Amino acid sequence: MKALLPEGFDLTKHIAQYLPHMYGITKFKPDYALYILTQITLVPARNKSIADEMKDGLTPLSSRLLQKVVRDYNKYLSYFVKTGVIYTNKMFKPSSVESKGYSRGYRFTDTYKTTDVIVVDYTKEFVRHLRKKRKEDFAQLKEDYGHLTKWLWPDCRLRIDGQAAMDFLNVRRQAQQGNPALVEKKIHPVFGHEIPKDPEVQYKHAKANVDCLLSGDLGCTVDSKVGRMHTVLTNIKSDLRNLITFDGKLLVNIDIKNSQPYLSTLLFNPSFWDLQLAKNKIKINTINKEIYEEIKQITNTTLILVKLKQVLDNQDFVLYCELVGAKKSRNGPDLYTFMGDRSAKVMRVNFLDRAEVKKGMFEVLFSKNSNYGRTKVKRLFKELFPSINPLFELLKEGDHSRLSRLLQSIESYIVLKVITKSIHRMNKNIPLFTIHDSITTTAEHAETVRVIMEKELTRLVGLPPKLKVETWHPDSLSWVKYQNRSSAGESHFIDEQLAA
Repeated sequence: MKALLPEGFDLTKHIAQYLPHMYGITKFKPDYALYILTQITLVPARNKSIADEMKDGLTPLSSRLLQKVVRDYNKYLSYFVKTGVIYTNKMFKPSSVESKGYSRGYRFTDTYKTTDVIVVDYTKEFVRHLRKKRKEDFAQLKEDYGHLTKWLWPDCRLRIDGQAAMDFLNVRRQAQQGNPALVEKKIHPVFGHEIPKDPEVQYKHAKANVDCLLSGDLGCTVDSKVGRMHTVLTNIKSDLRNLITFDGKLLVNIDIKNSQPYLSTLLFNPSFWDLQLAKNKIKINTINKEIYEEIKQITNTTLILVKLKQVLDNQDFVLYCELVGAKKSRNGPDLYTFMGDRSAKVMRVNFLDRAEVKKGMFEVLFSKNSNYGRTKVKRLFKELFPSINPLFELLKEGDHSRLSRLLQSIESYIVLKVITKSIHRMNKNIPLFTIHDSITTTAEHAETVRVIMEKELTRLVGLPPKLKVETWHPDSLSWVKYQNRSSAGESHFIDEQLAA
């Protein structure tokens, strides 16, 4: 457990210049100060959803979580705001039944915003304090997730090649700085259009995750809204996972391909909505009671069941299931390729490639129903699958996030509470790590995990899944991607890193 600070910030010099007692802190504890400042980098690094939803680079800090470690956290935050280390928007809204709340946002001031991140040690006493709090956090998760958390705490045997990881991150950052085409994009949290991610911020978050792995502190939280589990493993850059091992053994990841479209077929199963059926394998009120209550406000399950009876035998629904599942009778394209192939004919537009369709499907499932800004892929989906689109739009009525939350809740329930528990019951010695819609284990157990995943998904969803099996290996790092597409100015630097 380490602290993360902006390079160039010296806490000792700072408190000598700005005496804490002059700002209302009579018993200033350096460890508390380090912990508070660390959260500005660590919170979004450990939760990609938070990172993607951040506005103006402001990290939302939960008062409830801060207070668990630092009782008078607000005094430390106020001190660093007043002394020019951090900035806050001062905006806060408590959650209510009608609307989602949000925490105050904080970021480092311009003096420290663009500097690198350095690792600083806490005192041994404070580390013991943090470990005690971490033990309490894991104890709360044990009942529902003990079969997974036992591999994370107290003895985490995941390791990462730290030197190779930092070499790669430096190569990647310099390549992105020289070539804007390499900069990743995200969806604007308010307006919904694509905006570039900040390479510096991404670098700091990735470095924070590497440091956590090096210290064996993966952390673990479970989202209260959709039940997703977040650890360092879920949020670290996918390339860097190729440098992670378990007890020196290579890891294998088994992923549900096109998981959101695949899981959406469950929404068309009458047993999912009919709570009276005795043979229900998975039910809406079991998955997420809060979302179930929301849906009851806009429609009723009886009406949904009536509509489903009109859909199940339709040719476009049958085709959709074949495209997103692993029907043995079908060896053709998947959903994204199929839609791309049909785009020119149906929409009379230029051919849409698979990557464009895949990105557009997120808008089909997760964006507002409004025609404003409707994309080519949304229009194409509506033309190709007229029986399916109405249910998606119904579930997004009044709140376009509802469908995505429902699908993520289904994913979390199946992966965390059914599949992994089934594997653990069969063999408690199989290492299990989850990354939302995928499960990671060692190579020797990969086939066992794959078979159980296929069996349980077929049973619960009613459709065989397409699974992708991938071994994490250092040779899979995409060095060449950044070498070939970087500007000439960085080519020599990257060649040196590759040769090292």
